[in-house]
Amino acid sequence: MFLAGDAAHLLTPAGGYGLQTGIEDVHNLCWKLAFVLRGKMPEEILDTYHEERFPTVQSNMDWSRNNQKGYSAIIGAGKSGDRKKLQELISSQWPVLNSIGQDIGFSYESDLVVPDGTEALAITATHYLPNARPGSRAPHLWLQGPEGVISTIDLFVDAFTLLTDGDGESWSKELLKMHPSLVFRCVSIGEKGDYRDINHDFHALYGIERGGAVLVRPDGHVYWRSLNAAAPTTSEEVGRSSNLLMA
Repeated sequence: MFLAGDAAHLLTPAGGYGLQTGIEDVHNLCWKLAFVLRGKMPEEILDTYHEERFPTVQSNMDWSRNNQKGYSAIIGAGKSGDRKKLQELISSQWPVLNSIGQDIGFSYESDLVVPDGTEALAITATHYLPNARPGSRAPHLWLQGPEGVISTIDLFVDAFTLLTDGDGESWSKELLKMHPSLVFRCVSIGEKGDYRDINHDFHALYGIERGGAVLVRPDGHVYWRSLNAAAPTTSEEVGRSSNLLMA
C-alpha cells in the first residue's frame, strides 16, 4: 500500500503546498509502479518512494507551518489595529510568494540515484539554481528539433533518457554494458544532433564537458551524470544501482 497527498501528510493552506506536494508524490511513484507492473524493474525500486519523498515532504510541511504562523500574526495585527506592525508583517511575507527553490529545488537521495562526487549547490527556499547534479530535477533547456521548439522537460516522459552531445554518442554502448536490461532512449544535443541547443546552454547548464552525458529518469530527475568522457562512477556504485534497474 502506498499513501500519497493528504492521505500521507496534511499541510496548511498557507503557500499552496498541499496539492503540489501530493502531485510530486504521484510523479515520483507512478513511473516506478508502471515499470514494476510491466516487468521492466524489480519490486525493490518501490522502496525508494519513501526514501526520496519523505525529506522533501517534511521540508514542505515545515515551510507550510511557518507560513501559517506568519498569516496568523498578520490576522492578529489586523485585529489589534496596529497598522505599522501589520505593514511590517505583510512585507515580510514576500518569500512565501517567491519560493521557487522550495518548489523545484529539492533533490533525491536513494539507490535510484548515483552520486557523481560533486557538492550540493546552495539552493534555498527563495533561490533556485538549475543543475543536473544526480538527484536533482533536470533543468529546462530550449531545443530545436523535427517537431519544432521544445523543452528538455518534454523529453522525460515514459523512459530513461540519455542526454549527450555529438562527442558522447558512444555512451549509449557504455550504458548498455552497465545496465544490460535497461530500456532507454538516447538524445544527442548539438548542431548535428537530434536536437539543436538554441541558446548554446547545454554543457554549462548540465555541468558537463564535451563527451559527457546525463541519464535522466522518467520523472525528470537525474539518475547519473558523467562530467566528461570518462567512466561516471565507481563499479561499486554502478553495481548497487544496477540491481534495481534489472528486471
